[in-house]
Amino acid sequence: MSQLKVYRASAGSGKTYTLTQEYIFLLFKKPENYRQILAVTFTNKATAEMRSRILSTLNNLAHQTMGTPEHMVDLQNKFKLTTAEVRQKASLLLGLLLHDFSRFSISTIDSFFQKVTRSFAREMGLPIGFRLELETKHIMLQAIDQLILEMDAPQHKAMKEWLIDFARERMEQDNKWNISQEIQHISREIFKEKYQANAALLSRQIKDKNYLNAYKSALQEIISNVDQQIKGLGEQGLELITKFNLDLTEDFQGKSRTKVKVFERMAQLNDHLNLSKFEVLLESPEKWTRKDSPPEKKMAIEAAYQEGLHAILLQAAETIAQKSKDYYTAKLILKELNALGLIHDVYEKMMQLCREQNIFMISGTNYLLTRIIDNNETPFIYEKTGTRYAHYMMDEFQDTSTLQYLNFVPLVNDSLASDNYALMVGDVKQAIYRWRNSDWNLLAEAVEKDYNRFGVQLNTLDTNWRSSADVIRFNNDFFKLAASTMQQQFNSLVPEDISGHEALLAMQSKISSAYFDVEQKASPKAGQLGGQIYIQLIEAANKESYFDSAIPCAVERIVALMEGGYRLSDICVLVRNNKEGVEITNALLSGLHHPTLTSLPVISNESLILSKSEAIKLIVEQLRYIQNPENHLSGAFIRLHLFKQPSGDGPVSQIDLTRPFHGSKEKEAWDAYHQTLMNYREKPVYELIEGLIALLPASLKKLHSVYIQSFMSLCLNYINQETADLNQFLDFWDRKGSASSLSIPDNQEAIRVMTIHKSKGLEFKAVVVPFANWEMNNLSHRDLLWLTPKTEPFNAVALVPVSGSNHLAQSHFAEEYLDETLHQYVDNLNVTYVAFTRARESLNIIGQIKKKEKVDNYKQIGDLLYLFAANGSDDIWEEESLVYEVDHRVESSATGPEKADTYRPESEIEGKPFEHIPLGDNRARIHMESENYFNTEERLAVNHGKIMHQLFEHIVTVEDIDKALTLLRFEGKIEGNEMATYKNTIQKWLSHPAVTKWFNGSYNIKTEAGILSAKVKRPDRVMIKDQEIVVVDYKFGQQKHLSHHGQVRNYMQLLKNMKYQKVTGFLWYAEKDEVIKVEEQGTLF
Repeated sequence: MSQLKVYRASAGSGKTYTLTQEYIFLLFKKPENYRQILAVTFTNKATAEMRSRILSTLNNLAHQTMGTPEHMVDLQNKFKLTTAEVRQKASLLLGLLLHDFSRFSISTIDSFFQKVTRSFAREMGLPIGFRLELETKHIMLQAIDQLILEMDAPQHKAMKEWLIDFARERMEQDNKWNISQEIQHISREIFKEKYQANAALLSRQIKDKNYLNAYKSALQEIISNVDQQIKGLGEQGLELITKFNLDLTEDFQGKSRTKVKVFERMAQLNDHLNLSKFEVLLESPEKWTRKDSPPEKKMAIEAAYQEGLHAILLQAAETIAQKSKDYYTAKLILKELNALGLIHDVYEKMMQLCREQNIFMISGTNYLLTRIIDNNETPFIYEKTGTRYAHYMMDEFQDTSTLQYLNFVPLVNDSLASDNYALMVGDVKQAIYRWRNSDWNLLAEAVEKDYNRFGVQLNTLDTNWRSSADVIRFNNDFFKLAASTMQQQFNSLVPEDISGHEALLAMQSKISSAYFDVEQKASPKAGQLGGQIYIQLIEAANKESYFDSAIPCAVERIVALMEGGYRLSDICVLVRNNKEGVEITNALLSGLHHPTLTSLPVISNESLILSKSEAIKLIVEQLRYIQNPENHLSGAFIRLHLFKQPSGDGPVSQIDLTRPFHGSKEKEAWDAYHQTLMNYREKPVYELIEGLIALLPASLKKLHSVYIQSFMSLCLNYINQETADLNQFLDFWDRKGSASSLSIPDNQEAIRVMTIHKSKGLEFKAVVVPFANWEMNNLSHRDLLWLTPKTEPFNAVALVPVSGSNHLAQSHFAEEYLDETLHQYVDNLNVTYVAFTRARESLNIIGQIKKKEKVDNYKQIGDLLYLFAANGSDDIWEEESLVYEVDHRVESSATGPEKADTYRPESEIEGKPFEHIPLGDNRARIHMESENYFNTEERLAVNHGKIMHQLFEHIVTVEDIDKALTLLRFEGKIEGNEMATYKNTIQKWLSHPAVTKWFNGSYNIKTEAGILSAKVKRPDRVMIKDQEIVVVDYKFGQQKHLSHHGQVRNYMQLLKNMKYQKVTGFLWYAEKDEVIKVEEQGTLF
């Protein structure tokens, strides 16, 4: 047996170097090993980087003649080889990898599990030919739409009640009027691993509506009993106070703010279980009376105290002590119980849609594999994979989820038991993806426990090869202080009555343990670089005033960096979210805060998105208008834009928004433009977009040419992969395409703006963090925690969603609440660590403190920065200006004699203008299938027939007419004012004597069901009863034709081949109110 090798790799410690070396060591040990090594990481970018690094290293070892290539000395020492022998072997290995590239297995963890899923689809119970769906959000949205559409059906009565109650609660609690968005928000919980692991059990419990109602009633009873008891005690206390002629606001200690008002709160059930608010009153009557009260008042208070007020409070305190945990637990569960029912219904509907569409969602892969493995040592699902791979290397292991880890355990066990090689690399301090199910506890604790029988070789990479000595020193000192401080703050939250629990004892050192290896050594080169730390703290009571001050500070700091010799491309601005990115990007581009009002070029995630381009917005709105000329919103957008961009391309200083709609010239121009757009309706999608681009103003085309080209490529890719239908393309754009962004080279001369999460693994000469104001605990009432109740009667449901309320600490979920609080602290400390360790030379932070005199509770990262900076010496910390600065930089040799001139020379390549080249009448044309491509009369007839077929596809019995009409209206295929006409027409058709029995529910119905043969045939309606089978083909508005009979006879013969003895067929010409029986032999009309 061999040992599991684990590397704990802090930021900049040479993780990729170490992985590459370990991989090459395996190849040098045995060249054929490349076929048996599986290396997994978490992003496609990391996968490409690792693969490229291995190949370039082998290439350098084989061919580099100047200097000593990386890993050369280590390979010589480990394998006792000469330089020539290393070169020869490296050349051999490089050839093997390149000529057998498909066996060079470096992939993302998701790709690996997808491959396993496809290989073992049958064993996993997946349908043949299933489609693996990566984008699961649109399945969720379809499910929500279907639920809302179907909620009036009798079988969905309970779901409708949940939906109404959920909507009412959200509107009362948060004033949320967009209930659809709220449903989407909670439905994302479906993708959490904890829910998926319990979904089957929850389904069995929740399906029984009576069971759930009984559970709800039990919770309500607990709440009601406590409320009634406390309310009664409060009323008794108020009666006693009245009896002794005492005034609550005048006679007691504290007057209007007296603690004796607890009786009022108890009677009104307002904060009535808060024992701390009246504990002091239990001590003695002196805590009730005022020093300046008249003697008779003091006597009255003491008499009331003795006669029952003290006893009432004692009874209240006893009730709270005994029942408050049950009370708060019941309240917390009950609050989100409707959400639980709704989440379950969305989940069930998603599963139904997946079955209907032959889809398997990628989000379910991990759980499905875990179920099949089921703790087996050598699960059959990995037999093929296990024989192929003998060695495993896992990068970024801190980002692994629990289910992913469990799925890898059998592989790693087999590898180590067979004396092969297994490696895990990660850093708890860089675990910032818990919202994607990652669990840093696996690296911190589980690995050592689970592989103890093999032995775990722990290695810490403790040298930082990225940053300067000053940046390393700052991060060492700051994060040691921050981890220690947050651990102490967490420990102070642990109640004494549960502090001795095993899990809580472990938590009381967990933050310190996560950061035990935070101190790094500086590399030999780091001392030569020097570095800069700049912290500007802003005292601001709220976020708005802080942002108003932070933005100009950040721009000023960036200008100072440029004047100090940094190029634009050396600087990266890191933010927590896209909203902050937009704020700082706009500030830099506007130039408003620049000393010379100069705009600074920026590359940001937000600025590169296609849907942000003005030209693309106009093209898309024109597509929407062409799709539906009744879309007044798109029409108004186009008209306003046409006025803003007149044909002369001249500047417009003032815009009168009424003229595009009421000006006579503008109306005439709009009519002409409208007709041009309508003439484009019959064009194929790609040609249509080309035509719309030709209509764009020349200035707009030139300015947005890159966005336009990317949009055309996106459109072409969609048409090639999916369909050339305009409706579906617009649906794709709304669902996914609008988030597409430009791909640009990394070496652009501009300031980078990105989120901290996207910066992970990157490094920059100078880093600016303009909004260091994030909370150390982000838990809010909108967050749902999935908790497992352990006490009765709450454990009658296996898993419950609970909102992130402070009341959790007073419930039976106190331990889970503290665990979540600890993870919140670590999450936000980790985000800070990732941000601060991206800098090579200069780290610049603009932080917030609410009030410097009161920084004793560390709620924000700014509070920790103040704690650190205020302990600095006077030469680096200015208390008055709240500025901390260390600057030991060595002047860069890259800076020329003109220090202020920091821009690289730019060059422009003039792109060719867009040209629309007509090919004449003899051009090759795209085959037109969409109904929008026929002329008006043909289109109306085709549309009518298609709509009728779609309606009858959903009409099993006559009772389904309304449901089918509502569905098509919901999908936008018919208008609301058409529904009554369609309904009357269909009811008239179904009154035909021969047709009525087809729709009375006596048959088992198959609509549009495929009959497998050499080519799949789909009859409109097949009806089965006992051994009789009836096949019907609908004809709407078509002339009779002999081929119609042949079509039905073909269906009949296929059904007879399926061993059905009695088969009859009919043609139903609905418009003509005529039903014709199709004979087995041909006949004329």
